[in-house]
Amino acid sequence: MKINVLVAEDDETTREKVVADLNELGVAGKIITAEDGEIAFNELKRITGAGTTINLVISDMVMPNKTGFEFLKMMKAETDFKSIPFLMLTSRNDKEIILQCAKAGVTSYMIKPWNKQGLAEKISQCLTGKK
Repeated sequence: MKINVLVAEDDETTREKVVADLNELGVAGKIITAEDGEIAFNELKRITGAGTTINLVISDMVMPNKTGFEFLKMMKAETDFKSIPFLMLTSRNDKEIILQCAKAGVTSYMIKPWNKQGLAEKISQCLTGKK
């Protein structure tokens, strides 16, 4: 199954690795990228407004302008976006932050660095709703 994915990551190398992994896994149809949470939210509105469905968001936590956490909260506040699965991909391995993300509605949380198989498993969990 091919899915449309929005990737929000401020580090270009990391963003390119996520995109490359998605392509190598063969799961992605359309991949949209953004450098921060604010751009990602605006892209989400633009793309869905043009009729494209986003099936998954993969976002870094620490980004300029709007963080991944702020982006998550913005998405979950919008009726049109709150059901889109959200995978937080970050180097922050702090239980308190993980709990905050869970309370805010994150679907899954993955610590950097990651491997392709681990990413595939997290994507599957996000799309099926299984933990």
